Amino acid sequence: MVKKADINNHQMLDIIRSVVKDRNIPDDQQHMVEKKTNGRLGSMSCQINTLKEEVLLCTFDERANNYKQFPYFQQVHGMVSMCDYILFVEDEKELVAFSIDLKDSTDGPKQQTLRTKTFAEFIVNRIKVVVGEDVFSKPVRYRQIGVKTTCHKMPTMGYAKLAYDKDDYLVLPDYRHFYTRLMMDTETSAHMAAG
Repeated sequence: MVKKADINNHQMLDIIRSVVKDRNIPDDQQHMVEKKTNGRLGSMSCQINTLKEEVLLCTFDERANNYKQFPYFQQVHGMVSMCDYILFVEDEKELVAFSIDLKDSTDGPKQQTLRTKTFAEFIVNRIKVVVGEDVFSKPVRYRQIGVKTTCHKMPTMGYAKLAYDKDDYLVLPDYRHFYTRLMMDTETSAHMAAG
């Protein structure tokens, strides 16, 4: 149980870390790994690159046991499926929750990341109820990313061409690096068209 007195001086990531089970927080907080890909590279590792942001990488995808995360549902794929990771990124202004799915193709990850977004919202909203919005006070944004494992490495300048769609989803073809600052600052395609 989180006590208000214990967390008044902590950042939002520290609060999330204190309530998520240790088994859902990988020891390696700098790499997202997918061992069961069928691409020409086999397993992949996507490095998380930050500037001044703090990160908390979580994985709730337990494959055959996902129904344990959702005990009120039958073991139906669409109801209990999760994407590979939720990456919480916090800077001095906001918290961004990225739902990230590592796939061999771009087919399918969008719906899975959108389902996982609702789980990330649940985590954040539940914490706000317990600790209070005055403690968990920064704005929170939710973004969905499909990382394609079979594309060539994209240079950092290629991020300027990326845009989130209306659902705050995009496919990131750079499967080796995830630049948190650039992914936080990338606009939606609708916003870019208006600007």
